Amino acid sequence: MAWTPFLILLLSHCIGSLSQPVLTQLPSLSASLGASSKLTCTLSSGFSVGNYWISWYQQKPGSPPKYLRSYYSESSKNQGTGVPSRFSGSKDTSANADSQQFKCGLCFSTNVYLILKLLSPSEY
Repeated sequence: MAWTPFLILLLSHCIGSLSQPVLTQLPSLSASLGASSKLTCTLSSGFSVGNYWISWYQQKPGSPPKYLRSYYSESSKNQGTGVPSRFSGSKDTSANADSQQFKCGLCFSTNVYLILKLLSPSEY
């Protein structure tokens, strides 16, 4: 019986250390052709967006995901081959959010999905 409080404390510590970061974004975004749009994702509380690489992929129905870009900081970012410069991004560490801005054009149309992937610097 004396072990019960200790085991509960140990278990709660282990469960807490297993929590994983979660990125949340709006389910959809609409924009007019030629207009600039911003798609923002937010990292779950307890994690700092400044500590992670965030990669963006584009997926059209029936096609595999296409790599668009990865962003860690202004000095550490990568753009996919053939991805236009109008697709850009930044991080707002105060809001714990990553924003990708793009000018709507032919590369974004109906039923195109943007997929996010979160990696720590050691995983990238």
